[in-house]
Amino acid sequence: MRLTREMLDCVSQETYDGLCSFTKLQGVLKGHIKSKRVLLILDDVWEVMDDCRWNKLLAPFKSDDGANGNTIILTTRKPSVAKKRGTIGPINLNGLKNDDFWLFFKACAFGDENYEAQANLSDIGQIIAQKLKGNPLAAQTVGVLLKDRLTVDHWSSILMTEDWKSLQHTGGIMSSLKLSYDEMPYLVQQCCSYCSIFPYGYEFHDQELVRLWISQGFVKPDHSSKSLEVVGRYYLTDLVNLGLFEE
Repeated sequence: MRLTREMLDCVSQETYDGLCSFTKLQGVLKGHIKSKRVLLILDDVWEVMDDCRWNKLLAPFKSDDGANGNTIILTTRKPSVAKKRGTIGPINLNGLKNDDFWLFFKACAFGDENYEAQANLSDIGQIIAQKLKGNPLAAQTVGVLLKDRLTVDHWSSILMTEDWKSLQHTGGIMSSLKLSYDEMPYLVQQCCSYCSIFPYGYEFHDQELVRLWISQGFVKPDHSSKSLEVVGRYYLTDLVNLGLFEE
């Protein structure tokens, strides 16, 4: 029902929060897209839905005569999902080319793609960039860690961590996210781990989430006079910047 409601929000300016029937939601959605050509993008799909659930989800996009020409693009990191749901062969996305990726990496690590770093720092950055295999999300995630301290010692410590070894066998996403997790303060790690009790794709309200963290004792006062709510929001901002949460 959540996905159908999100689709409806994209095609209608009205709100249907009071409508709790899946069938009625789909009927309203079908009414909005009738006689229109729709491009539906299902991004970062992890679950292999059975045929019955899949067909129900997409029912509003199927016209009786098949003349609408609606198109569905599905992105996933799991080959099993692509194999199950693809109507054509999967298109495997490669990483950015080296020159383009280096510019993007510099923008993430230095805040400016035209930044001219000292030679030693630039050399370490080039090695790290090569390990990320052109993956933009990995660059964004690791870039936040590097940007924290633009020193050779700090960048070398990031480079020497054991987590880089697994990058030789992956696209760099999960390992770089784990690296970011390992580098977080312990209290922020607790806040991040706590969110794993919620289902994948769960939508948090920032105020609600911070209060949950506080109730569990994960948010501690710092050396300033800031309230726990403000400190908790700092934790949440860190998690968003590291790519572990989406706004």
